[in-house]
Amino acid sequence: LCSRDALDGLHLDYIRFLERPAGIDYGYDARTLELYRKSTGKKPQDDAKAWDDWRRAQITAFVREIRAVATHGGRPLPLTAAVIAARSKAHRELFQDYALWVKQGLVDRILPMNYSDSLAEFEATLQDILKHVPREKVATGVGLYKHSDPRRSIEQIFRGSM
Repeated sequence: LCSRDALDGLHLDYIRFLERPAGIDYGYDARTLELYRKSTGKKPQDDAKAWDDWRRAQITAFVREIRAVATHGGRPLPLTAAVIAARSKAHRELFQDYALWVKQGLVDRILPMNYSDSLAEFEATLQDILKHVPREKVATGVGLYKHSDPRRSIEQIFRGSM
């Protein structure tokens, strides 16, 4: 795609594990378990933290691979990623280490899906992100569909762009 088409950039969506409905945890297929065992010599139940760290590293490795090929005509393409706004949840449960991605230059900008009707919750989530990611690397997503009052949308768009 990058070598064939004149793209202006790439955007990654769902660059994470799926949310765990009803306690379902992903990554226990035979191939993944084999790769984990070859990499660590362990089974997931041997060390839950190591298992989670390894899965997080796999997502980061995939982002790194995309960054490596995201070029056109010898120039790097801008690369962005939609991310879960609740940073601790993104890191702990969905294995998105987006602060690391920005720090290592793997993505040029993150687009946190900061979808809340509450202005206070919206701002608190944004401030938590900004403790870990420079402001110029963040373009906050606003959940317009959650707002019964259009003024809330305007407030969040304004606050998210400051």
